[in-house]
Amino acid sequence: MTTLKIIIIVFSFSFISLKSCGNKTKDTKIISIGYHSDNCDECNTLKSKMKKMNRKFLLSPIVFIKYDYTTESTKIKAEKKLKKVRFLEIAQKEKGLKHVNLYNAKTKEKIVRLDYTDSVEVLEEKISDALASFK
Repeated sequence: MTTLKIIIIVFSFSFISLKSCGNKTKDTKIISIGYHSDNCDECNTLKSKMKKMNRKFLLSPIVFIKYDYTTESTKIKAEKKLKKVRFLEIAQKEKGLKHVNLYNAKTKEKIVRLDYTDSVEVLEEKISDALASFK
């Protein structure tokens, strides 16, 4: 009986989590696109900094997408995500790696560029400022 209760609780929590993830896209204010390749040292530096930002802003109306140029497979997977949020064309126009662009989810205008040379504190400030612009 206890095992069944645990399974029901886990299933319920999973369902609630999936439901809230599905609603996030509708309420999204910012689309974050990180231009990345595993073969790029500067990209990996930024990736490690951005992981902290992803966790810190987990409940914010931001969708983080890594446009991964490492292999054709990772690029195709990223392009599917970008297409789903209707940002594939915009992402494809951007040249280069080692940076993240924050875009207004509705107008598709670039808000700010995050660079691998930015400190974690500067990245956090830029993201916070971008979010504050919607209040």
